[in-house]
Amino acid sequence: MKITDFDHSKHAMDGQYTRVKTLVDQEQSKDLYRELKGVYCSEKSKQIGMGKAIKYYFEHVRLFINPNDIFADLADVTFPPVKLRDEEYKKYKTCSPEAARMQKEGAFFADCDFGHTMPDWGTVFEHGIPGIIKRAEECLRAASLPSEQREFYLSVKYAYEGILIFTERLRDKASEVLSDNAQFAARNLESLTKRRPETLAEAMQLYFLYYTAQSWVEGENVRSLGALDDILFPYYRHDMESGLYSKADIRQLIEYFFYKWNSMKVIANIPFYIGTNTNEFTYLILEEYRKLNVPDLKIHIKCTANTPIRLYKMVMDSIRNGNNSFVFINDELATKALEGIGIEREDAKNHTIIGCYEPAAAGKEIPCTLNGGINMPMAVEVVLNRGKKFHCENRIGIDFGEEFADFESFYAAVKKQLKEWTKVSMAEINAIERQYPNIIHSPILSATFQSCMERGRDAYAGGAKYNNSSICAFGIATTVDELMAIKKAVFEQKIISMEELKHTLKNNWKNAETLRKTMRDKCPKYGNNDPEADCLTKDLLLHMAECINHKPNGRGGVYRMGLFSIDWIIPYGKQLGASADGRFAGEPVSKNLCASVGMDKKGITGMINSVTKFDYSLVPNGSVLDLSLHPSVVSGDEGIHIMIHLLETYLSKGGFATHINVVSPETLKEAQQKPDKYRNLQVRLCGWNVYFTDLDVEMQNNLIRSMEEG
Repeated sequence: MKITDFDHSKHAMDGQYTRVKTLVDQEQSKDLYRELKGVYCSEKSKQIGMGKAIKYYFEHVRLFINPNDIFADLADVTFPPVKLRDEEYKKYKTCSPEAARMQKEGAFFADCDFGHTMPDWGTVFEHGIPGIIKRAEECLRAASLPSEQREFYLSVKYAYEGILIFTERLRDKASEVLSDNAQFAARNLESLTKRRPETLAEAMQLYFLYYTAQSWVEGENVRSLGALDDILFPYYRHDMESGLYSKADIRQLIEYFFYKWNSMKVIANIPFYIGTNTNEFTYLILEEYRKLNVPDLKIHIKCTANTPIRLYKMVMDSIRNGNNSFVFINDELATKALEGIGIEREDAKNHTIIGCYEPAAAGKEIPCTLNGGINMPMAVEVVLNRGKKFHCENRIGIDFGEEFADFESFYAAVKKQLKEWTKVSMAEINAIERQYPNIIHSPILSATFQSCMERGRDAYAGGAKYNNSSICAFGIATTVDELMAIKKAVFEQKIISMEELKHTLKNNWKNAETLRKTMRDKCPKYGNNDPEADCLTKDLLLHMAECINHKPNGRGGVYRMGLFSIDWIIPYGKQLGASADGRFAGEPVSKNLCASVGMDKKGITGMINSVTKFDYSLVPNGSVLDLSLHPSVVSGDEGIHIMIHLLETYLSKGGFATHINVVSPETLKEAQQKPDKYRNLQVRLCGWNVYFTDLDVEMQNNLIRSMEEG
């Protein structure tokens, strides 16, 4: 294999996608967009128009070759065909004044979601680009083909002809570059213009071609590369058995492959999973990932009863040493959760993880994992304040009056408010989803779904076998903690009246520090294995599951509940006034399944015991518990065993997913002060991991506080 040693090339790969943007002629890009828009609008059928526009784009877009890279995919994506979809969306996007007001004030959000997909990678690699074109042509030859089906198959044919032209043009351009790496890329591209991939390098190259086509040109973000070790293992075995590459060559390929993804700098956008069929290539992947010490790719570990202890040891050691881009998924529980919303057992078993934590039936489901989110702590505030936020005159909730006879009636009002917001958010989502056939045409993605090719329909127009939507409920700990504080302080111990509490919260605990500490420190809290708080948590989450799961969406599917918050905790916290759990106005709400910062007084054991009292098969859109461990706790061989035991305990008790940070707050504080010294310090942040020094100060401080007080 004649390529440049990776260590001599990697720095020239840094920022290559950003550099392309600086080389782009903006006026030339705009001219191309006007031309492809003309192609799109010249067709009576929007579906055919999109297919032809994609082809036209690939025929004319400016391409670039990095002579130091062994994979080619660089193109001017300033004005791609996806902008046609964005223009269509503006025409059809509707929002009632009431819902718009609620969203503006931070009660919930509701929107489309074209950003959480995964193609059927089996189809991509089994057929290759020429093979998918051939499939579309075969479908077009069918007798008495209805016009809608014909339009779909033509759009697939045109789009993939465009990808083929893209591949040919990249081949020609790479062939003109006098570097070993560019010539290597040209040879692999040449093969992919004629057939499906046969070697590991060809398969890796196809990943980049497809990713560019679907994510940046068509506009449906690829949020998983699938079971990478399982998909690429046959190519690895072929190359080793044929003597094409040595083990050292394979390691070079993996390093180039991973580093190229990392150079994209697309946060949270490019995960893959391992562990379904662990093999020798799995361990090569992990070894090379650890050597690179980069925050991308994101790695999901499918945890089963058969997961090798060797795999766990390697991953835990990697996390302990700062390479922590891992999330552990309870494979059987994810399968059961998908079955619970009507996905057949075999399809559910063959799930992927889309984005951060969201399971989906691979190659069968369009899950739309981020259609909406419900800000649960906001419901408590508006019930307290007769349907309004503390410092806003606009009514965004139900006015239940000021008198509540007991805690049960107050809590019932909060649940009713949450149910109402969920209904309104679903109505907004359904209204836009019914317009998807007019808005979105995804021939590149749809061609990989067997059901779409059989039905002759786009994946967003009912072509997928399962057409679901998702809403997340977040701020769990904040909500439970403030409800428990109200229950104890107002209704049981009568420390303060409801009216006095409302006045105190409106004034952000001014002149009430003793009361604030009492309500913060003396009332039961989520995450401490407290029976009363955990019982309330379970009831609240069951209520949200009933509000969301199985409800019909606007595409013939159903809704899926998620229980993660990612980075919404800061902007939605800013929308809230002070809360009865002692939180000040504007402070972040609780994250994912975690306790409120500093409130998990019973340690990790108490946290796990609390969290796992709920049945997460009712959470088909996923959830996660963030775990933070001090380096001193997990040092030496014994430390690895502690980490594995902690994970196995969590999973065996019914935990859905978890990720782990091993870093001290002292280290993070020093990194704030001396960022140059800690440029490679990684932290796991919600659904992705990042370099700590790249975070803004607010996010850094929140992370430090959670580790300091947790």
